Amino acid sequence: MNVYALMSNVYDNAHPGSKKSWRKLNQTLREALSLAIRSEMQFEKDEIERIFNDLGGAHWFGDDEWVLGKACILGNASAARSFLAWKGRKRFVWPKCDEPRSRAVSRLNLLYVDREFPWNGETVSVTSFNDEDGTLTACSYTGGKRFTHTSKIKHRYTITPADLKVACAELEAAKVA
Repeated sequence: MNVYALMSNVYDNAHPGSKKSWRKLNQTLREALSLAIRSEMQFEKDEIERIFNDLGGAHWFGDDEWVLGKACILGNASAARSFLAWKGRKRFVWPKCDEPRSRAVSRLNLLYVDREFPWNGETVSVTSFNDEDGTLTACSYTGGKRFTHTSKIKHRYTITPADLKVACAELEAAKVA
């Protein structure tokens, strides 16, 4: 069974009570997609887009960046590829070995919203992507933490995949030296 078939089955056969409760149905669909990612099901390149378009994803995806984050954290490369294809997004690659201790360690070398990494001598957190411009925004925070009630943006960076490639090469060169 492919992922789309799983999701269609959940959508079509949800408990009759769920059809009356959009909250219940939407949560069930989100959990089913999460399960497909977690269980390392193989996603076709267009599958995330088809699921979003055909199964009312605008209602239950919410902030859709969770899909990429979960795929990266759990190591489902096909889900990550499908998400990136849907968004028309370039891959933003960062080596796993240089990731600071964060809430979740990525099993893929991709950056996603909330992923932390070292940049310009400080720890930054990815806050958003601009798929049209092919950039990401990452910020450092006062006190070093993003999710505290007192944290404020210290520095905001706009970063391209080419910038990351240069920085990774510099990190590798520093390791050899």
